[in-house]
Amino acid sequence: MKYLFYLLSFCILCISCKKDGCTDVNAINYDSSADRNDGSCEFPPEIKIGQFFQGGIVFYLDSSGGGLIAASEDQITDYSAEWGCYQQEIIGGNGVVIGTGKQNTDDIINSNCNPNNSSNSIAAYICDTLNLNGYDDWFLPSKDELNAMYENIGNGNFLGHGNIGNFALTYYWSSSQINDDYACKQNFGDGYQGNYCKYAGYLVRAVRAF
Repeated sequence: MKYLFYLLSFCILCISCKKDGCTDVNAINYDSSADRNDGSCEFPPEIKIGQFFQGGIVFYLDSSGGGLIAASEDQITDYSAEWGCYQQEIIGGNGVVIGTGKQNTDDIINSNCNPNNSSNSIAAYICDTLNLNGYDDWFLPSKDELNAMYENIGNGNFLGHGNIGNFALTYYWSSSQINDDYACKQNFGDGYQGNYCKYAGYLVRAVRAF
């Protein structure tokens, strides 16, 4: 009888030690110290290209749950944004692939160069100083990042979304440098990618990573 009493007491004690919580490791509120799932698990929303998320429009997703977001409107519409640093090949700023736009932008900013026309602005600086929808980590996209915008949420319409980014059908600057005179641009009307003198004035669309 005494043994049964101890056994029941032990079971009651073990039950009282159990902690309720979310035990699903895929949940955003996963509790590693919880022993029993109480149904409180919350899961992140499925992010899709074309969705408004964290300050802009998602236009690229990587394989690790991250991606790139474009501002939902142009930062310059009067063609007064130069690439800057004309006749000056800056150190860095040469990345073209997805994932290099932020470093390109930092390299341009750190060069401290000026626009050729003093009444114009520098595209990378416009993006770097942008504070939009609560986010201040915007940058000028690289050549391939700019192209992904054109293809996925622009006039390229590769995914069937149409031009949901509301891009003008003209040229936008990328952050990818060619040499001391030229940098990469892209036409959002037909997708043509080329390069032109850094002193040219084109449109600007900032992006950020998540």
